[in-house]
Parts: sequence; structure tokens; C-alpha cells
Amino acid sequence: MCLIIAKKKKKVIDGTFFENCLLEAFKNNYDSIGYTIKNEKGKLSSFLHCKPTEEIARNVITEVLNYGNHYNREFVVHLRKTSVGAITCRNAQPIILDKSIDLNNFISYRKSEYIGKALAHNGTIYNYITNNSLDSDSRYLADLLSINSVYKYFLQGYFLQCQNILPKGNPLKPIMSQIFSSRFAIISSFHQLILIDNWFTENGLYFSNDGYKKKEIMIYSEHDTSYYT
Repeated sequence: MCLIIAKKKKKVIDGTFFENCLLEAFKNNYDSIGYTIKNEKGKLSSFLHCKPTEEIARNVITEVLNYGNHYNREFVVHLRKTSVGAITCRNAQPIILDKSIDLNNFISYRKSEYIGKALAHNGTIYNYITNNSLDSDSRYLADLLSINSVYKYFLQGYFLQCQNILPKGNPLKPIMSQIFSSRFAIISSFHQLILIDNWFTENGLYFSNDGYKKKEIMIYSEHDTSYYT
């Protein structure tokens, strides 16, 4: 199970809360980590890392708070636990929607001050068809969305929850009905942050699931009526 953490504009969040949430999520989502930050001029800066250590996770926290936690800035952070596809930098998220970027030989990748779009996905897409067996379902979808016409139809089709607007032969058509239960964050130079489906909200942040919360384990003793955590 992956986790997406997002912040919209016109918010400044509590740094300690963000740190605690990310480190809690990192305990179970440690295969890759990444972020994309959008500044006031609409330029994006992204960082991706495969098989990160806790030190890398803490560096992400520092960079996101220093550069992303401003009133007129947005950010998306993704922590991945692999379900489909290999543990590679190519499958790390948020995925930059630019098929010309080759991440096959990277463990870590950074791209600063660029105009573009990036996608973070939490969920599973089944029965997708790819020529690369190492690619994740999210990577497959991101490569489709790198095509502007497909990207446009994805946004329209998802919000309308209707496949009928998709032209015959559009590669999204076979999988559209499967992705309504997924959560998506789309951060773009061309529009405000888009969060699709239901999200948890707390202290100005958006979470794709409750994996950021510390889990309490209740232990009951038959010799004692007290509960322990």
C-alpha cells in the first residue's frame, strides 16, 4: 500500500506534524520515495529515490518543508510499497509526465525548475498491457498521460466517471472502469493541484489513505482488565 501526501496553495502546514506522518508512513512504504513541488511561477521541481534509507526520507522532509511549505506553493509526496512492477527509480513517484526521460539506470533522480506535469497514484490497475514487464501499473498510466490528448480525456473522463467520451481506440478506454477506486494527485504548471477520489484531510494536508497514522496495538490480559498499547 502506497501513500500520497499533498498540500494545496494558501496553506502553511505544521512541520512537525508532516515529519511525524511521513516517518510513520515510511515504516511500511519504503521501496521508493519522491516529491514534486510547484513554486509561485508554476515551475516544478522533482526528486525521486529508489530503495531509500531513513536518512533519505529525512532529507525529503527537510527539502519539502524548506521549499514547498510556502503559502503560494503546492507539493505532492509519494511513498511506495511495491505491489505491481519492479522496485526501480522509473516506478518511483510522482512520475514526471515526460516519456523522453529515461530513468532505467538511475537510483536517484532530480529535475529542477521545469514546466510540466507529474502524477502520483495510490491504487491498483489490473489487466493493463505493457511492453516492459518491470513497469508498474502507475508507470503505464503515466506514459499514456504523457500524450496531451490522452491526458485531456483522462481528466474529463475521470471527473464525469464516463467512458463514453473517450474516442474509439483511446488506450485509456480498456482501463477506465478499473481506476475509479484509485486516488490520484496531479501537479501541473498549467492548472492547480488536482486530487481525485476521496482523501483524508488533517492539519492542512491531504492523505490518500490512513497509512500516516500511528497504529495502536491493543493487548488484553485475561488476568487484568486493563488494555495496553
